[in-house]
Amino acid sequence: MGCPGYYEYRSIQGMRAEAKPPREPADLLPHEQKEALSRYYAGDKIKDIMAEFGIAGTAASFLARYPPQPDHQRLCPHCRVPLCARPATRLGRRKVAQCPNCGHNDSGNCRCDTCRAGKKRGATPSYLSPTVVAREQSLRRAWEDSLNRCPKPKELNLRQALYLAASIAGLDDTGTKIQAPLNIGTTIAPTIRYATEMLLALYRSDLVAPDPDQLLDVPETDVLSYIEQNLVEIEWRLALGRTADENFRYLKQLSDLIDHRNDTNPKEEIVAVWREVALAEAVAALTWCQRRFALKTEPHPRLISALDTLLEHLSLGVTTAQTYYSARALAGEIHGRSGGFAPEHARLRTKMLNKLESIRNGEFGDPSAFERLRELPPSQIAELLCLPQWGIGAEAYWHNVPTIDALG
Repeated sequence: MGCPGYYEYRSIQGMRAEAKPPREPADLLPHEQKEALSRYYAGDKIKDIMAEFGIAGTAASFLARYPPQPDHQRLCPHCRVPLCARPATRLGRRKVAQCPNCGHNDSGNCRCDTCRAGKKRGATPSYLSPTVVAREQSLRRAWEDSLNRCPKPKELNLRQALYLAASIAGLDDTGTKIQAPLNIGTTIAPTIRYATEMLLALYRSDLVAPDPDQLLDVPETDVLSYIEQNLVEIEWRLALGRTADENFRYLKQLSDLIDHRNDTNPKEEIVAVWREVALAEAVAALTWCQRRFALKTEPHPRLISALDTLLEHLSLGVTTAQTYYSARALAGEIHGRSGGFAPEHARLRTKMLNKLESIRNGEFGDPSAFERLRELPPSQIAELLCLPQWGIGAEAYWHNVPTIDALG
């Protein structure tokens, strides 16, 4: 049988037309509507969908009836609203995303009013690519997730906490405030939540002017009880192996120093804390040197007792007033630095390291001195390091302390 003639072909087309009369989208069955829309949002050509389901009208009428869905992964750089991605009628699966407000499309040659005005001025249009937006959202989700999973801080450098207490207690009433509170918070603890709690404590003492965005949503009347409650709940584990009761005692001492900042003569309290600061410095530095030079180990209580006596030798007659003003000097240093606290214990560690290195290299004319030094307990080594021929001197602890005469 040969090929059908022209009239036979037209007859077949007529029967097909009678079998599938043109229909409106609303005339489709529920499962047909669902399938057509799923293919439409998947990127199939609209003309192919209309031909298969026998939908009457044009592609524009179909788009008008079924608006595109917003794509929250892509934002308009001008309106900051999700772009609406829809398949073009002639581009197959290629999607053309467009802003429903200003008409900006997700392409490099957008002709919306804002982009055209920018091109006329010679400026580069602000175009946020899907990759940039996705990366920003991924970083934001990762940051929020890390904040939710981050535990409360259990470790805090004793020197940092007590330096802070002595420094803010030494401030006068001239309205001086410690700047860069965020740097102070991030130096003390690695979590935003604890940094905020510390800022609230300082804010209650009227010593810092924190960023309002960093304050927790706590009523002003409940700030005091909130701070005290959180100080009890936080578990402190300091470098000197102290118990929880001792750690909490230091926290209460810190809080008391802040509260008593307006007393006429708080110098004795400051000196007591300052002595603990220096003792923590000495123990931390000497413990580090123990590991560095394989020195003998020594129980902490004996070492602390020896270093406490050593501090009296290192002070070399430094008076209570000078110790008090050293806190004032450190507060001024914090006020002028963006990095937070001055690493006093790191300076001491460097001095002790350099001195021990020099002794080991025989720079003092006695090559066997280092071997004899290693036979001594660390507390005696610390005393020997203060001798004139080896000593690191009192400046290891009292850096550039202004004298009473200089302060007037």
